Amino acid sequence: MDRVRGGLNIHLALAVLVFFWGAAYPIVKYLLGWLSPLELTLARFWIILPPLIWMVIAGRREIAGLIRRHFWQVLALSILGVPAYHLSLNLGTRLLRDDPASAGSAAMISAILVGTVPAWTALFARLWGQERLRPLQWVGQALSMLGTFFIATRGDVEALRFHPGS
Repeated sequence: MDRVRGGLNIHLALAVLVFFWGAAYPIVKYLLGWLSPLELTLARFWIILPPLIWMVIAGRREIAGLIRRHFWQVLALSILGVPAYHLSLNLGTRLLRDDPASAGSAAMISAILVGTVPAWTALFARLWGQERLRPLQWVGQALSMLGTFFIATRGDVEALRFHPGS
């Protein structure tokens, strides 16, 4: 029974994760009606700050060792990996929301950006020498990118064409 309950808890946690991840774009678009992109980015981090502080305090030995061993990577990720991503998403969403010509492509562009994050992560990990991708993994990355583009454009390659002035 514990095994079944544990499996249900994992599935429930994954469903909640998928819901919030999937709802991020419409929520960001809605909140940008009241907040600037920078304010929204800061608000998101103020919400998560207390649990993060608690996690650092609770696991201070492990986290301190991690930071000592990987200081530059942790610093770069702290600056670029999370806040820069969220600020860029908020700025891009605001630009797309305010431009009537791009209203139909906003969701497509967001889907391409968010849907290809795992492939970009693997590519950058390979470029920085942290991962070695086997040939089948390269094929999987290419299929993942193509699939994301296909779904986002609904199979219409012309939708990816950039039009000057739009």
